[in-house]
Amino acid sequence: MNAKAIQIFRNLKDVAEKHRESIASIFGHLSCEENSEVQDILGEIADMVAQEKGVGKAVKVILSDEIFQKFVESMTVPDWVLLYFKLSARLPDEAWQMLLNLTRLGNTGKCADVPLLLSKNKIKAVRRVFFKVIKDTFCVNSLPDPLIGSQVNLASVIIWIIREQRLHQWTRILLN
Repeated sequence: MNAKAIQIFRNLKDVAEKHRESIASIFGHLSCEENSEVQDILGEIADMVAQEKGVGKAVKVILSDEIFQKFVESMTVPDWVLLYFKLSARLPDEAWQMLLNLTRLGNTGKCADVPLLLSKNKIKAVRRVFFKVIKDTFCVNSLPDPLIGSQVNLASVIIWIIREQRLHQWTRILLN
């Protein structure tokens, strides 16, 4: 089968060269179209390589190192999303740190793991920055001396509400 595959590949390469195209450019242009047979062919190639050599090898066969790195970077989550998840899940800092320790994310020596999850100290730093921005945006200050508590600037809050209404188009929802 291997010799037959090599001969067919040479014939295919010769035909492509006669038309002054490369096999990669032909497959690339056709795979960008919807419902292309080339997409199915590339999927079958990935499946065959994954069964023979493993999933990691299949990814390396299909994707270049640069594209694979961009793919991994596209999966990373911004710090504020992780902080929001941690706060909304109401995980204590110790549980979050234990999760990081058990999964060994950030400790495997692979640079792709580092930005995925934040450690306890990073969460504290992001939380400080996050709440400082909120305090500055809403002008949060202490109440005058006889009173205990905090106050916000009403103009800042109204501006924020107007921005949220425009962003999420709440007025249309309320009117319908």
